[in-house]
Amino acid sequence: MLGAALNHSALNLANALGAWVGGLVIAAGLGFRAPSAVGAGLAAAGLVPLALSAVLRRRERRAVAPVATVPARSGVPVG
Repeated sequence: MLGAALNHSALNLANALGAWVGGLVIAAGLGFRAPSAVGAGLAAAGLVPLALSAVLRRRERRAVAPVATVPARSGVPVG
């Protein structure tokens, strides 16, 4: 439940940050089309942690050796 709450909080934070940065761009006098360019830049910046996470996960999966399982013989107690 904590993971879901943090995910929702991150979504709300990103929504507020996008609106704030868009307002700053308009207030700076760059026009009403400039927030779309800023939004595209923020979306591209969001792909950086995604790519980093994918690379780290792939490395982690390669580092963990698969565990070999041996089938138990019938009639032989295990443990």
